[in-house]
Amino acid sequence: TALLSGTATDALSGAQKVEISLDDGTTWAQASGTGPFSYSWTLPADGTYQVRTRATDRAGNVEAPGPAVSLKVDNATPSSAITVPSAGAKLTGTTSVVSGTAVDATSGIAKVEVSTDDGATWSAAVGTTAWTYSWTLPIDGTYSLRVRATDLAGNVETPAAPLGVVVDNTKPASVIAAPSAGALLNAAVISVTGSVPSPSRSDSRC
Repeated sequence: TALLSGTATDALSGAQKVEISLDDGTTWAQASGTGPFSYSWTLPADGTYQVRTRATDRAGNVEAPGPAVSLKVDNATPSSAITVPSAGAKLTGTTSVVSGTAVDATSGIAKVEVSTDDGATWSAAVGTTAWTYSWTLPIDGTYSLRVRATDLAGNVETPAAPLGVVVDNTKPASVIAAPSAGALLNAAVISVTGSVPSPSRSDSRC
């Protein structure tokens, strides 16, 4: 519901009643009170509605309603998506730009927030329908990114499934296994073999 309120005056006989129309004057419902009046509106389906008021005084004179007030009903949540980076991306360096889009059909987008810890904490992105977030990369590991949008009516999106990425700033390593150091080599074909050690660290931020 939404509470509509206002005032009505009549200099001679006084205001007897106030009526409100939620369909641009097609139908009318009586409000509570006159001087200050109020009306509890059970909100209909999402959309734009033209609201008018008219007062009737104690002599029976009925006001010609003035211009309508346009109001929007919006109970639908917005939606957003991460477009960069892609799922499974390997990120390096000190920062990485996370970007994406957000849409809301009725009232528009008020803000977008990004979480880099699977929804535990949130940070504001820059922009609305097209947005960006500069992420200072943490220690190496796997991280789950989420995004959520809030529209101008205050509806907050329930975030979609997380997008997993890997932060990897550790350089690889390699070793020569054969021939051994100091080996004597002749003109024959020599096979040099080695290995790349498997990472010993496992760090996940999901």
